[in-house]
Amino acid sequence: MKHDVRTPGSRFVAPFTLLAAVAAAAALGACSSHGSAAFVPAQAIDVLPDKAHPKPTPKPTPTPGKLKFAPRSLKFTTRPTLVLHILEAHYKGKFHFLVTPRRFVHVSPATVKGPGAKVKITATATNPGTGTVEILDDHGGKKTVPVTVTSGVIVIQ
Repeated sequence: MKHDVRTPGSRFVAPFTLLAAVAAAAALGACSSHGSAAFVPAQAIDVLPDKAHPKPTPKPTPTPGKLKFAPRSLKFTTRPTLVLHILEAHYKGKFHFLVTPRRFVHVSPATVKGPGAKVKITATATNPGTGTVEILDDHGGKKTVPVTVTSGVIVIQ
């Protein structure tokens, strides 16, 4: 049967260490009456269980930053194709795009994976009018890009 010897506020001392310290003290007491000296260790060896030596806590994964995009709107007035840049720091998931009304603007690719750096998509005007392209991430981030298409820049697909 093992017994731990602990006192309030003290660290765990292995039973064999305590026994050695008691034996040394007894030997010192016995030897001191006869004028002999005995060796007594200055500090008992401390044997701690693994739980007493915690491992360092790993650094947490950074949370994704604010979802950003540029330009602030897409205006198809002279060119049928425009580029939209998306940025979300520390984000490694996918961006999804929702065009309203449908078949108004074609977005390519429809889904793009972001490594946290800028990603870009191409928007091509397919019908005249006004609408939006929503940028969605996988943790509730959402931005809306206003879109205007004039009739002279349509690409039929």
